[in-house]
Amino acid sequence: MRIVTIRKNECVRIGDALFALVEIRGDKVRLRMVSPNEQSRERGEYGNLACEPLIDPAWLAWNDGTVRRIARTIAEQGNYDALPILADALEEAGCVDADILGHCRACRRDGKSSWVVNGILAAS
Repeated sequence: MRIVTIRKNECVRIGDALFALVEIRGDKVRLRMVSPNEQSRERGEYGNLACEPLIDPAWLAWNDGTVRRIARTIAEQGNYDALPILADALEEAGCVDADILGHCRACRRDGKSSWVVNGILAAS
């Protein structure tokens, strides 16, 4: 048996696949498989991997799909100033991911897209 210790956003290779630690909540560990074009980097050199967020299906189901509806409205209207509203909804839905919530709360007025909105819409 081999035990490996990694921190959030660090990666570890398991067999031929590379995984990033996204979150630890209670007795659950959430990993994200790193895409092949990212795999040329070595363990620990990944910085912020939140550009492809792991979206919890429970967030999307919360309050009859409120998170999904807010994300869709933001994308359709191009109103990225409403990202803090999405952050509030995500947090109420159970999201504790600092990268996701921080991105939404630090929205820029010149924003033309959001990797969080894109991730939610892709997961829908």
